[in-house]
This record gives sequence, C-alpha cells and structure tokens, in this order.
Amino acid sequence: ESALAALRDAARGDANLLPPIVGAVKAYATVGEICDVLRDEFGEYQPGAAL
Repeated sequence: ESALAALRDAARGDANLLPPIVGAVKAYATVGEICDVLRDEFGEYQPGAAL
C-alpha cells in the first residue's frame, strides 16, 4: 500500500514515474494495481476524445 501511495504521489506531480513503479513491483504490487493507480490519476484513453 505504501508503494502504491508513493506512485500516486509521483503521478500527481511532475516526477519521474519509473522509480515508484519499480518500487511498487519490488513490493509485489500487481500490474493491475499499478495500472489502477495510474488510471485513477490520468484517466483512461478514449479514442477520438478531444484533447
């Protein structure tokens, strides 16, 4: 949970996301859990959506 919280904090700012992603993987977070955090912060890609 703390590794995912660190990833969420990094995603909310302008930090490099790779170190917290690696930290989450080392803490045995699943790909789905990591993607859920990123999806919550950045949203989900929608083809044809206006920027």
